[in-house]
Parts: sequence; C-alpha cells; structure tokens
Amino acid sequence: MTILPLVVAKLVVSIAGHDDARAVGRSGWRAGLLFIGLLTATAAVTAAIMPAVFAQLRIDPAASETLRSAASASASAPARPTAAQWVTSLVPTNAIRAAADAADRHDLQARIMPYDHLLPQRLRCRNERIDEKLP
Repeated sequence: MTILPLVVAKLVVSIAGHDDARAVGRSGWRAGLLFIGLLTATAAVTAAIMPAVFAQLRIDPAASETLRSAASASASAPARPTAAQWVTSLVPTNAIRAAADAADRHDLQARIMPYDHLLPQRLRCRNERIDEKLP
C-alpha cells in the first residue's frame, strides 16, 4: 500500500514528460487493450481448466456437513460499508505511521528488500540500526 503513491507519481511524471500527447494516448490505448486481452485470456483458460481441477478434489462428507452447519448457525453478517466508506478506508490518515504500524519490522523489511538472498551472507537478515539478527 505504501508503494502506490510512488507508482502514481512515476506515471504522472512520465506522462507529463512526453512532448507528443498522441503518442501517450496511443500507448495508453495499447496498454489498456493488452490488459483487457490478457485478462480475458486468463479468465477463459481458468474457466476451462478449473472444473476439471475441482472434480479431482475429494471432500470429506463429515467435514462438509460440519462447515455447513457452522455457517448456518453463525450470526448475521455485519453491515457492509458504503462505497465511499470503503474508498476512504483505503487511504491512511498518516502514511508514515501506517507504514510503521501495518507490519512488524521483519515483514516490512522483507517487502522492501525481497531479494535478500542476493546479498552477501554477512548482510542478510540484519537490522543494522539496532544490530539485531532477524529470523
């Protein structure tokens, strides 16, 4: 979530840096059509393959009955938020605090540095600020 502002800023600067607006428009249309095409192809392949995959699954009848009875006995679902409430909940009031509180240091460091295995052994999984060996 904290990377989203950087991506949006990069898009805005990239688009604003072009001299030819038509070229940006053509690239946008091409990217949009490519996205829709890939999404449609993936959906079609998934719709064709998944019924066969699900047919191979063996579900224990007792476990299935237990889940069904638990689902019917549960309390009513909480009220759904409106679209405006949902969109508002996506934006943190304090982005820095959200980045610090959203995940512990180890998870945050793993997200920032996903290629930790490429570092030399002496630098892997180490928090230099507090001289802590991470798991």
